[in-house]
Amino acid sequence: MAACSWPTWGRGNSSIPDNADLACGHLSIGISYAYNLHPQAFSDAEREKIRNAMREKVKGTLSGLYGAAYWATGYQDNHLQVDVAGLGLAGAAFYTEIPEAPEWLAAAKLAHANIARFSQTDGSSDEGIPYWSYARWATVHYIEGTRPVTGADAMYKEAFMRNAISWRLYSSTCGFGGTLPWGDAPAKDYYGPHFILQRVGTVCEDPTGLWLTLALPFRPQGGSDVPTLSLVFGRQDFMGKGKAALARYAPTAGDKAKARDADKASDKPGATAQAGGAFTPGLDAHFAVNDSVTTRSGWAADDYILAMKSGFTNRNHSHLDAGALAFAYGSRWSLRAPGYGKGAGQHEYWDSSRMRWVYFSNATESHTALLINGKNQRHDGKARGTVDQFLTAPAWAWASADLTSAYYDAKSVRRSLLHRRGDYALVFDTVTATSPGKYGYPRAAALIKAGRPLPADDRPASGEGAAPQEDVTVEWLAQTGENMEVVGGPGLIADEKLLIPQAQSKDEARPWQKNLTSARIPGGGDARNRELLVTPLLPSSATFVKREPTAERIDLPREAIRTYGFLTAGKPGEAIHTIVMLEPRPAPAPAPATAAPAPRLQASCIPTSTKEKGDNLQLVTVAGDGWIDRIVVPTTAMDTLSLPIRKGDGTALPGYRTTTFLAKAQLIAVRDVAVPDTGQPAEVFSSESTLAVQATEFTLGDLRYKGPAVCVAIDRIGKRTWLLHADTDLRAGFTPPEGTALHEIPNPTPAPGAGPRYIISASPRDAALAEARKWEQAQRLRR
Repeated sequence: MAACSWPTWGRGNSSIPDNADLACGHLSIGISYAYNLHPQAFSDAEREKIRNAMREKVKGTLSGLYGAAYWATGYQDNHLQVDVAGLGLAGAAFYTEIPEAPEWLAAAKLAHANIARFSQTDGSSDEGIPYWSYARWATVHYIEGTRPVTGADAMYKEAFMRNAISWRLYSSTCGFGGTLPWGDAPAKDYYGPHFILQRVGTVCEDPTGLWLTLALPFRPQGGSDVPTLSLVFGRQDFMGKGKAALARYAPTAGDKAKARDADKASDKPGATAQAGGAFTPGLDAHFAVNDSVTTRSGWAADDYILAMKSGFTNRNHSHLDAGALAFAYGSRWSLRAPGYGKGAGQHEYWDSSRMRWVYFSNATESHTALLINGKNQRHDGKARGTVDQFLTAPAWAWASADLTSAYYDAKSVRRSLLHRRGDYALVFDTVTATSPGKYGYPRAAALIKAGRPLPADDRPASGEGAAPQEDVTVEWLAQTGENMEVVGGPGLIADEKLLIPQAQSKDEARPWQKNLTSARIPGGGDARNRELLVTPLLPSSATFVKREPTAERIDLPREAIRTYGFLTAGKPGEAIHTIVMLEPRPAPAPAPATAAPAPRLQASCIPTSTKEKGDNLQLVTVAGDGWIDRIVVPTTAMDTLSLPIRKGDGTALPGYRTTTFLAKAQLIAVRDVAVPDTGQPAEVFSSESTLAVQATEFTLGDLRYKGPAVCVAIDRIGKRTWLLHADTDLRAGFTPPEGTALHEIPNPTPAPGAGPRYIISASPRDAALAEARKWEQAQRLRR
């Protein structure tokens, strides 16, 4: 009743009238429920006062929807969705008592039809998880409050609601305690999300909704209505099976004993992977509309997640962060994004045409991204990155984004991720710019290290930094909340002959890279026993240095974001390449501990060639305990890639067998692993898995493919038995070895973006599928 005496439900400004935004939306929802559900609680005089207040205030929301408010056509945005939910509930509650109420309801119904039409069909939101949960809170209220008269419950079957469970699942950090950090706001839900998952899961018969609810380690977020909604929807019979029956579907990646029992049950006669074993979500996802990628080591709280942001740079609550990376152990972000800056209380902060981007929190330089010529990314309506390659497999994950449209002065910009699960990730960046920066490399490096900006108009006519300059500058930025410690020197390559036999160019002797340096980021908090090493492999001389913000308005405290980076340069039209390795690992024990620290991975990047003169390849080698990975990346247009690179490579060491892999591809990778010493002199290493990116042809032993470009990972899982994961159907161009057959493996619950899976085996189809299932279960237990 107090609210009915207030002069306004939200004051307006130049872009919105009074009573036309969130405050009015919230009050409309609350008052409509109270008036409709508890009419006996109010006297006749009070009911009249309520009707008069609603009639006066809600007309502001209606006028906003008709065009008076900035949010009038923002059907994907939280403001419109909260406001029209209030409008619809008010229309339903006062339909026969306020003359304008039928129009309110009709306008809200039309607005929700447009919400369903224009919202992202993969269930995602460019506003990030906090505002996604806020908007879905409002949508559920509208549906449940008006469905007897509007039939709004059909909205649950619309793609943006039906796929909301998947979006929330794969936006979770490991252990489910947090969410992705993109855009404004913190990495958490503002509302729910329990009741959203429960209700959508019930209506759409998706058990993932309930088991994700069970996995969340926190109470429902939001106002006092949220626990009530969770209680109401949680008590409903879920698909007729009940909570206890569906608890087996809960993601229990950290509970290996339960997973092992479930896996054993799935091998019993008549059992299937869906009904007999615990369901485990996929480990990688690409949401094609939102255009974000996640890849992880597992789902337990001590696992890690690596995320890459793509998509549009200028959307509500977005940042200039195309290609940005984020990394977390559990829900503790080591490579982070800034979220809201303190400038959010200023009107100019919301001027997305220009002023929003002068704030450090929204700028490119506050993200783990590339900064080209010292400039922010573009913020026009077409500025974006596009993930155009994605592959998920048990051991490998690959994603590649074309970022050209996000940058000024760019002919081509691409960032790619290669994740070898549980061991490392490689970040490949290639930049070709059309124009030089305002400063040459020496001057730019000095200014950046000193934390000074690179202004556009104050260059001297002569001397240091004088115009014209020819260098294109590319900064590789890393954002962390902890201080980075630079470590390295000799030791990254312990045995050059073992790791990279004969990898030098024929025409030029090259020094072995023993001077690589890494930046160590402590895990901190709950992840204090973990750390992340960030190592530039190309250029090998690069070293991370502290970088002070250069944005016009610094709106974050220094402890919130610490920026480190290294600078590379080239000429206009020249491709600038960088390769950086991310190594998750246990942190060294604090002194005076005597236990030896866990050994670091050994890594190198060597320019090499398939020709008599000139380097046109990078050979990246990473080695751990009992395994060696070799990755070949072309730096110019290539016809065929091969491992070994040239005949004779790798044959000089006794007992070392190099896997032969030929492919017309953009990248190939091979892992060789140690096998038990049988006393025989033949093989010390055998091939475990391979990867080819955008291959139109490949040959791996007796396996052959020739057809449309495909990304494919191949794991040998037994004698004359291979498991294939691809990003598209490759059956038409694939030739299996004689005596074997290629069988597609059904996947009833694929992760977003996951492609087809196949097994090659001499066994009949059912036996082959059982073998594939058994191997995949073993991989889960190993993780």
